[in-house]
Amino acid sequence: MTGDGSYHKIGRLLIHDWQNVSHMPALDAGDRHVWLVRMDERLRSLSETVLSRLELERAAAFKFRTHQSQFMVSRGALRFLLGQYLDQAPGEIEIHSAELGKPYLSQCFLANVQFNISHSGEYALLGFSLEQELGVDIERHDPGAIDEGLLTQCLTASEKLRFEQALREERTQLFFDLWTRKEAYMKLLGDGLNIPPNELSLSPAKPVRETAEGYNVYFTEIPAIDGFSCALATREQPAKIQFYTLGLNLLI
Repeated sequence: MTGDGSYHKIGRLLIHDWQNVSHMPALDAGDRHVWLVRMDERLRSLSETVLSRLELERAAAFKFRTHQSQFMVSRGALRFLLGQYLDQAPGEIEIHSAELGKPYLSQCFLANVQFNISHSGEYALLGFSLEQELGVDIERHDPGAIDEGLLTQCLTASEKLRFEQALREERTQLFFDLWTRKEAYMKLLGDGLNIPPNELSLSPAKPVRETAEGYNVYFTEIPAIDGFSCALATREQPAKIQFYTLGLNLLI
């Protein structure tokens, strides 16, 4: 993981590595901003000051402090970043959740900022764009979690065969690369998708997929994070994607 602002090229799209920034970047039409947030006790404390009563109650319902922190930090980071994009106080932003959990802004903000959020292990991943919806997912590699039941539940027959034929040291990366793509795709569509994961084929080898819903879905490469898989799904090919790490300097 780097923060030197270097980039590489995928097709016609320049993909920057993770950047540490000292000021909030402007979000323009056609842009996608992806933020990586590391779980931090100081960020948890800051988040506690801006979360809604309902969010604090949801956090308190988690049995383990680790899970409380994951929820609080990820939702706090979402509020801080939305506050910057919307020029609003983070604690005053109204965030609702759809039936299956996808968060969205209250209509009272009349904003065209779209966002999505995911967290796993010590990281949260947040994506933002103007007008165009997107889906993001991050999953920590946990080879011990991959058993026959999970493979059958999550992979198509051809994907499961590919997993079984892969070298043992490649299987964990392969499984979570497949899984994060499916999660990002389902989150892109929101509550309208009821396709079982083992019937959804989204090979990591293909950056563009034509879907049954009649449009293409684009998967953009995300800079590597050791021990994690990530995915970003969009309905239109982004004009520009920037990858940032969220530091306390932007919040204080």
